[in-house]
Amino acid sequence: MFNTKLGGRYEVLLVDGNSTDGSLEYVREHYPQVNIIIDETNQGHSAGINMGLEASQGRYIALLDNDVVVEPGWLENSLKTFQRHPRTAAVQCKLISYFDHTKIDSAGGVMDQYGWFSERGRLYGSPEEDRGQYDKEEPIFSGCSAALIVDKKALEEIDGFDEKFFICYNDADACWRLRLQGYEILFAPDAIVYHKRQETFNKRLPKEGLVMHRAKNLIMMIMKNFELKKLLFALPLGVVSELGLATTWLLTGNLRPAGAVIKGLWWNLRHFPYILRSRRIIQKRRQVSDVLLSPLMLKGSLLFSQKNLSRFLIR
Repeated sequence: MFNTKLGGRYEVLLVDGNSTDGSLEYVREHYPQVNIIIDETNQGHSAGINMGLEASQGRYIALLDNDVVVEPGWLENSLKTFQRHPRTAAVQCKLISYFDHTKIDSAGGVMDQYGWFSERGRLYGSPEEDRGQYDKEEPIFSGCSAALIVDKKALEEIDGFDEKFFICYNDADACWRLRLQGYEILFAPDAIVYHKRQETFNKRLPKEGLVMHRAKNLIMMIMKNFELKKLLFALPLGVVSELGLATTWLLTGNLRPAGAVIKGLWWNLRHFPYILRSRRIIQKRRQVSDVLLSPLMLKGSLLFSQKNLSRFLIR
């Protein structure tokens, strides 16, 4: 990170969610030039990003999770993408599996017509072999915040990341809202970053916790960001699919994840006033219709794919 060719024209900020593993002390001792921001109550991933955004001084903010390793040139190559495409608000690096460098971790987010998200390179959960199929600089619907460079001004226009998204889909939601403002999201294939996917989640968040946030945030995104015509179709479909998923887990004896899905859906009912306020702001600011965004959406259905449904079965 400190070997970039940008000279002294950058700063490094570390947002710490009140960790207890000694990593903070290590950074203070070995990297005193890092500006440390402590989230004493660990308000979540989105809040941490917003804290870093507020404290940062530069135009471009490189978001890196704590479970990544960067290749030389990752930042310079990402910034070149911004220079080639002036209306760009975010650029995702090419994420490779840390554990197997022949596998894709993420080559950008995709969304189907119903508001369901996945990622290129692991569309149905299992990572693809890297055969050069994602070696083109091109638009993506959304970017993964494990290694995402964003334009600070553009992110401030949409009020940053939504802090109700404690974890999961918060990057997809932010990119969706950036696209509604007419901004572009691009993929930089020559900006290589290795990712230990869900390494932190697996250590600090129970599986049912991740299931709850996934269900909660998926429905919240749909409610906030779709136009009314699309919402009237996508929302009932999303709720029914989540109830179906909970029923499947219940029938297979997985009581905790089944309860987590119900908890996620119930959260949206309890926080409906907040979601409605957010929706009104987003729709009032909207510059791009769902029809214009449609070419960027997956033509098929992630929701009804047999491959996708089978990956949710916990055994």
